[in-house]
Amino acid sequence: MRLLPSVLAGLGLAILLTACGDRKPAPAAEPAPLPAPATAPPAASHLSFEEARTLAARRQLPLLLDFHAPWCYSCYYMATHVLTGAEWEEVQQRAVVVQVDADAPEGAALKARYGIKALPSYLVLDAEGEELGRILAEKTRAEFYPEINAILDRGQSMKALAAE
Repeated sequence: MRLLPSVLAGLGLAILLTACGDRKPAPAAEPAPLPAPATAPPAASHLSFEEARTLAARRQLPLLLDFHAPWCYSCYYMATHVLTGAEWEEVQQRAVVVQVDADAPEGAALKARYGIKALPSYLVLDAEGEELGRILAEKTRAEFYPEINAILDRGQSMKALAAE
């Protein structure tokens, strides 16, 4: 009787080794592709300011300058959480949007030219380069879209509004 537990244990081990011994490892499954990182929506970022201004004039649309920097978390937040979806696509239909890297030479010059002090900043210009309005700093969707749409709807330059 004392021998029975030892025999059973040995038999179990032999079955386990036999079952596992001839197996070949299953081919490694390819890892699932990572989702694409959230990025800023498509814009006329490949155009210089003057090219974008010419395009806006030709299309009879305002020019929306999106001032941002790679190190700016609020800029990243706006690009991934606010400047997306149907509302943003509508803005892109109503204006020529140009992303301006505030750290690049042209971006730094534009930042100084228009007195941009905070990032992100959204500056709307008419076809002649006159300011229609601006939005400063990080906003929620509920704050940003009414503001940008009001600027685009108004269509009058800040200079014209001041003259009234």
